[in-house]
Amino acid sequence: MTLVHVKNLLLSHLLQNNTFSIQDDTPTIDFGKDEDTEELNPFKEKVVRLAVKELEQVGILKLVDADTELYLLSQPVNSFVQQVSISPLCAEMLADTVNAFVRGTDIDGVVCNKLSVTEGDIMALIHVFHMMLEDMDGEGFGSPEREGEN
Repeated sequence: MTLVHVKNLLLSHLLQNNTFSIQDDTPTIDFGKDEDTEELNPFKEKVVRLAVKELEQVGILKLVDADTELYLLSQPVNSFVQQVSISPLCAEMLADTVNAFVRGTDIDGVVCNKLSVTEGDIMALIHVFHMMLEDMDGEGFGSPEREGEN
């Protein structure tokens, strides 16, 4: 387990909640049961504190009450914008995948430009992936049937 993994767990919590309390919410963060996480469990609160501090440093969280260590989202998680750079090879593969899906499903007007990949193109790729998962097992990504698998 890495600090990035712990920050991702916190962001998942923050997608559902506007606040995070070190004392109250740390026990709800599930590190999992593999060998790497088992050795971190005794230090769980310290690891979570470190991740929270990093989220505070980048402006995602603000400390509301130092005594109770209650943090509040600076703004909704979905409003944070990231700048992503991809190589021409990755852009070509993404565009080819999305465009093949569009052609195969007869969707009009949606074409991914290899020279200018957008967030919409990435969302289309995610949609393609979800549909492939549904075709594989009839249970889409994030469906209640799959929740127990994580």
